[in-house]
Amino acid sequence: MFNAEEGQTYIKHVEQHFAQTNDPLFIADFSRLTANQIEYRSIVAIPILMEEKINGFSIVLHKEPYFFSFDSFKLMQSLIHHSSLAIANSILRTQLQEMVDLDHLTKLYARSYLDQFVEKSLEYDQSGMFLLIDIDNFKRINDTYGHQVGDKILVQIALQLKETIGSRGICARWGGEEMSVYVPNIKEQEALELASAIVEVIPSTTDPQVTISAGLITWDERDRPAFQSVFLHADTALYEAKNSGKNRFCIHDGSYQTNV
Repeated sequence: MFNAEEGQTYIKHVEQHFAQTNDPLFIADFSRLTANQIEYRSIVAIPILMEEKINGFSIVLHKEPYFFSFDSFKLMQSLIHHSSLAIANSILRTQLQEMVDLDHLTKLYARSYLDQFVEKSLEYDQSGMFLLIDIDNFKRINDTYGHQVGDKILVQIALQLKETIGSRGICARWGGEEMSVYVPNIKEQEALELASAIVEVIPSTTDPQVTISAGLITWDERDRPAFQSVFLHADTALYEAKNSGKNRFCIHDGSYQTNV
C-alpha cells in the first residue's frame, strides 16, 4: 500500500514531520490534516534513530480515528527504540566486516577475502580465471608526480576493473601496485578476451597514463589446480609478461601465450 498513491499521502506527511524534528508522531484523526480522501485516520510514526540521526521510521495506521491509546503509543516507542539498537548493531557489524574485507584506498576486496573466494570456487565451481595485475613503472610515477597521484591512479584502475568485471567476479588489492581479478565459471577463450580487454583499456582510463602487465591462469573441472598453485602460476606468468615487454598479459598453461 505504501508504494501506491494512497500510501504516499501518509509517507509524505511523516517524512515532512521528521525533516523538522526527531519527535514521534501521534495523530488521532488524520482526516483533519489533509484534503485527500483517506482510509486510515489514526497514525503513529516512530523514528529509527542512530547517533541522534533518523535512519528510517516505523508507521502504524488504523481506519478508526482515536484508535491508539497513549499507552500503546508509549509501548510502540519502547519497541522501536530496542529495534533501533538492534539495527544499529547490525549496521556496525556490517561496517566492521567491510573494513576487514575491503581495501581502504581502492575499495577493492582485501587479499584475505580473495583467498577465501578462490578457495571456495576451486571446490564448487566448474571453471575459473585468475588475473594478477601489476602497474608498469609505478615507482617512476610516484617519483615523478608524488604518492598522491600514485594513489589516484590506483583508484582509477580499481574503478575500471570493477566496471569491467561487474557482478560476474571479484576484484582485489593484491598489495602495493598489484591488483587481481577472479571470475568463476568462465570459459578459457572468454577469459583470454577479458584479460586482453583489461590490458587494453587501462591506458585510456588513467591520468597520468599507465600500462599494466598481467599473469593469467585458467582452469576447469578436468584439471583443478591446488589453491596455492593458482597464485604461483599467475605470478610466474606476470613475471614473463614483465620480461617480454610489459603492457601485455601472459597465460600460464605449461607454456606461455602473450597478448600485446
